[in-house]
Amino acid sequence: MADLRTFVSQTLIDVAGAIRDAQEATRGVGAIINPANVRLEGRAQTEARRGVEDVRFDVAVTAEDVKGKKGGFQVSILSIGASKTAANANATRVSFSIPVCWPVGDESAK
Repeated sequence: MADLRTFVSQTLIDVAGAIRDAQEATRGVGAIINPANVRLEGRAQTEARRGVEDVRFDVAVTAEDVKGKKGGFQVSILSIGASKTAANANATRVSFSIPVCWPVGDESAK
C-alpha cells in the first residue's frame, strides 16, 4: 500500500511530466498540447490566461494504528490485490480536488 501523500504527489508529478514529454515529442508537427492563450469554456482562468484544471481524486484509504508514531495512525491508499491484512481493514472513501495549472505548450513551435 502507498501512503496518500506519496500517491497524490507522484500522480501530479507524473501527469505534469507526461504533458511535458508529449509537448516535446510533438514539437514541430503543428500540435500544441495545453496551449497558453486559449479560453476553455467552463474552466477558471488566471490573469495570465493559463487554464486552471481541477484534478479530482477519489480514493479508498485505510488507517492503521502505528505504535511509536506521533498521532498513532498511518493513512494508506487501499490497492487492488492488497494483502489479506489490508483486506480486513476498514476502508474510507476520500474525495478531493487540487487546482493545477499544467505546463503550457510552446505556440511558436508550430
